[in-house]
Amino acid sequence: MKKGEKASPAVYFKMLEVTDTATGKPKQVPMLRMYWLFNLDQTTLSPLNTLEHEIIQAHTALQIRDNFHDRPDVIQHPQLHYNPVDDKIGLPHKNDFTSEALETPVPILSSHSLS
Repeated sequence: MKKGEKASPAVYFKMLEVTDTATGKPKQVPMLRMYWLFNLDQTTLSPLNTLEHEIIQAHTALQIRDNFHDRPDVIQHPQLHYNPVDDKIGLPHKNDFTSEALETPVPILSSHSLS
C-alpha cells in the first residue's frame, strides 16, 4: 500500500436460511458483512496493461452476471441504491453519473426509507 492510503468500505448483505433451534423449523436471518478494500492504484504494484485489464474486468463482470442465478432486479431510478426488501438495485442513467457519485458508497435502503 502507498503511505497514507485509506481503504473504502464494502458491504455484503444476504438472507440466510437456518434452522430455528427452539422449533426445528427453517427461518430467514439477515447476514451483513463489511470489508475494507483498496483500489489497485492505491498500491505499489506495477500497473497492468490497461486494455488487457479492461477486457479481463468486462469478461469477469459478464461471467458473474450470467452465473448469478438469483440476482436482484436492476431498475432505472434517480438515486443509486440497493433495496433488500424487494431485492432491487436502483441505478441512474449512465449519463447522470459524475466522478463524485462514483466515490460515494451505495446506500442500502431500510424499510423505513422506502415510503
